Amino acid sequence: MKQVRVLLIDDDEDDYVLTREVFNQISPRYELSWVNSYEKGIYAILKKQFDVFLVDYRLGKGTGIDLLIEAINSGCEEPIIMLTGKGDLAIDEQAMNIGAADYLVKDEIDPSSLDRSIRYAIKQAGSVKALKDSERKYRAIFEQANDPILVSDYSGRIYDINTAGLKFLIMNDQKYFS
Repeated sequence: MKQVRVLLIDDDEDDYVLTREVFNQISPRYELSWVNSYEKGIYAILKKQFDVFLVDYRLGKGTGIDLLIEAINSGCEEPIIMLTGKGDLAIDEQAMNIGAADYLVKDEIDPSSLDRSIRYAIKQAGSVKALKDSERKYRAIFEQANDPILVSDYSGRIYDINTAGLKFLIMNDQKYFS
């Protein structure tokens, strides 16, 4: 099995020790690393050397939500799993809406749930990446095609049209209304 590089971003060393103990009970395929600040976390995310990130909600200077937003805005495609000391539905929903792969309450984490969360997050991130790559590929074909292409529904409502399609419509519009 491929080694999975996990980075814990948490300013509390005790939480790192507890998390490491949980990882010791899981498959040896996980390689856990730790940074203890928001700044080091962002730096590590931007270096793209990890497969998944576990991010504590409370990070001193900023929050895990702030870090999540900055990471996503910086192009992070690896999954980020939010961790918190106490469950909070509002933070949970906010994290998920922004793009967190999962949200775990530290006191409820056991080896099985952590392993599953990481595996599912990595699988989901791979699916999302494949979908985005496919969308980019077909968007390029759509945009660069010399033939008119449009996307419409059954009623004829046009949702998208390429440049060749616009030129075709404008050219025919001018021909009929001149």
